[in-house]
Amino acid sequence: MKRAMLTSIVVLSWISGEAMAVCSPPYQNETWLKSNLPGKTVCSPAGCSGSSCKWQEHHEGSTGTTTGRLLEWGPAGPGEPVGTWTISPASPSRGILPKVIHSYGSNSYPYDVKDNGGTYSFCGPNGEFPFSIRPGIGACP
Repeated sequence: MKRAMLTSIVVLSWISGEAMAVCSPPYQNETWLKSNLPGKTVCSPAGCSGSSCKWQEHHEGSTGTTTGRLLEWGPAGPGEPVGTWTISPASPSRGILPKVIHSYGSNSYPYDVKDNGGTYSFCGPNGEFPFSIRPGIGACP
């Protein structure tokens, strides 16, 4: 009985660990997030342009800002705000990375930001979303 329980625990731990492993390091630190997201537009998927982008969201704010509105950029220009963004600080002593939290109404999505070597990914419980960054506000090139 004990052996069957132990085997079950090991198998369930392995399965849940695999399901939660969305991305792998390296991840961006808090300083990078505060310098590279506020006042910029993220384009997804990475390297997309115009109508090939699934979404284009401008993170309102200036360098060093840790919260602001998210503006969806569409073919006709920026629309109404679609949500907010916040940078949650790291807690190295507890093994917690800094997070970018995108909130849309009552739904919030915390993401680690992975460095893909020139492009990036939001990595969270709802998946991995590769993106590139456009300086300022505007349509993705």
